[in-house]
Amino acid sequence: MESRVKKYRIRLLSLLLMLLIIGSSSFQVLAAPGLNAAVTKENILAILDTYDKDGAYLVRNSGSPNPVTEWWGAKDRLIDKMDTVVHESFHYYTYYKHDKADAFYIGSQRTSLIYQTPVFRSSLMAAKIPASMRTFRYDTYLGEGSAKMASNAQGIYGLFNEFTAYYWGMHTALALYDYYEKVDDQDIYVWQRYVTNCTNDMMAYEEFQYYMLQYLQYAKKNYPKVYQSILLNKEFMSTWQLINRAYRAQIEEYTASLPKIVENISRQGYHALYEDGMLYINEKGAGVQKTTFQGAGVLYRELSTGKYTSLEKELGITAGLKDIGTNVSRMAKIKVKMGGELHYFELSSNGKNLAYAGPVNRLSKMTSLTIPKAIEISGRKYKVTEIAAGACEKMKKLKLLFLPDTITEIGEKAFSGCTRLRKIEIVSKKLKKKKIGKNAFAGIGKNAVIFVPKNKVKNYRSLMTARGLHRKAKVRAIVH
Repeated sequence: MESRVKKYRIRLLSLLLMLLIIGSSSFQVLAAPGLNAAVTKENILAILDTYDKDGAYLVRNSGSPNPVTEWWGAKDRLIDKMDTVVHESFHYYTYYKHDKADAFYIGSQRTSLIYQTPVFRSSLMAAKIPASMRTFRYDTYLGEGSAKMASNAQGIYGLFNEFTAYYWGMHTALALYDYYEKVDDQDIYVWQRYVTNCTNDMMAYEEFQYYMLQYLQYAKKNYPKVYQSILLNKEFMSTWQLINRAYRAQIEEYTASLPKIVENISRQGYHALYEDGMLYINEKGAGVQKTTFQGAGVLYRELSTGKYTSLEKELGITAGLKDIGTNVSRMAKIKVKMGGELHYFELSSNGKNLAYAGPVNRLSKMTSLTIPKAIEISGRKYKVTEIAAGACEKMKKLKLLFLPDTITEIGEKAFSGCTRLRKIEIVSKKLKKKKIGKNAFAGIGKNAVIFVPKNKVKNYRSLMTARGLHRKAKVRAIVH
């Protein structure tokens, strides 16, 4: 009898040990890989899933026939090419996603389809650009040898493709700031890389914005029919306006982060100084706007002259940095503190209100979430009318959720995988089938109880079930 009990004890201890090992390995999967982790697709996506969901979406859906790791050299660390892989994934996404149109990703799993109108080669315009304005990307995208580049062959549409690709590259570079701050094995190289990547992508804004405006000026004078067809391409013009505003907002966010980087570096025992547009680390300058890249800042000064600001205004794409002090843009998310945690908000689809886009920390242990009716930014109130696609996807600690009466739209997979959600209260009476994305409630279990307005019980039960809610989950009327 005693030996049998002993055997049971040994088996029980073995089982507990296995559970501990499994639990430990599960935790490791959730944690983002370190700086010196192997360059693999799994590690790249693990970081992007946590810190830049849009970047992860592009990498997963690019349609590229090549391995994700092709952009890394033998000596590159995992963080070195994160912005590059997202940049290149955007290119593949644009051309592989749709047969006849260019599929421009605009964030939150949304795409703008742009059909190209007749164009002329960019090199015709480029020949007129003064030598003093030919910065370091000129030769690659417009000079000799660029004949097969889309930036040349596809005219303004090819230039805009590069403009947007660099936007998404910078989007990723900026998003990784939180990763750099938290990662255990950080060193001075981390911040040098952050500054270099952000500065590189930031300078692309001035270059391609200048090229596109030059292209239109040249077209207006020499190819008036081409000029008119571009202006009448509403999807192109509205997408340009959208990304232009977002790009400028990112630039402001980046420059605002530099003093904080100086503090981080100084705490690690290195000498750091930000002065006159330069970040100095151990007396070696890493340029922010002036000297890291040939001609940096020259085109910014040119774009600020009346010749270009008036053209931007005429085209409806004007948005100076002062106009975007709040960083409110469809793709440039703002951070708002609620309940002790930072959360992302972005412009809603109508461009006037806000969409809740999820917690900044994707590994948050938050158990309850109340979406506010409005957010005040720089003295102006913005209504919160949407839940962005994937906003709370796989938030497995979340148990309680409240959506106010202002909510009119819930994006695809907004609450997918929230397996522990037990109580949801939806006060809004404005939800319709077309405004609830696919799998918005997928994975929410049969024990969940959803409280809705009394006259919406039957309708909302049908809508939510069609969007993934477990059929046995209870939908009841709100009782006050």
